[in-house]
Amino acid sequence: ENVSEKPAKNLAKDFPKDFPKDFSGGDLPMQRLPALGQSQGDGFGAAMALDEDTLAVAAPFDGQAGPRAGAVYVFHKTRDKAGRDRWRQTARLAAARPQDHALFGSSLSLKGTRLLVGAPGETVQGQSNAGAVHVFEEGRNGRWR
Repeated sequence: ENVSEKPAKNLAKDFPKDFPKDFSGGDLPMQRLPALGQSQGDGFGAAMALDEDTLAVAAPFDGQAGPRAGAVYVFHKTRDKAGRDRWRQTARLAAARPQDHALFGSSLSLKGTRLLVGAPGETVQGQSNAGAVHVFEEGRNGRWR
């Protein structure tokens, strides 16, 4: 029998509204994570990095500091009063000296309290689009430097 000729089965009806499932079979509540200050065309979600209870989400086309300068939003997981996991934004990061078209946040790596942020369009020592990596550390007070 040719499987490609079978009608597609509607798999969505087999999953609860709170899909997806975690690996132990329990339900994971869905949560949409809009960033405070994001705008249309920022590219929010272009890159993400997750470590434990910290999530970094890039918006490399963010224009708050200049056209396509970029930004990264940091979220931390907390528990609400009902005991459910919730993500809340705790920081918005940008280059110390933002540059137009740097695309800050095009790549991300997160390990513990250290976040690496790629900016492939950054001009370095007069060389256009040479690119750079910015290193941030989260302090005990929760601030990233």
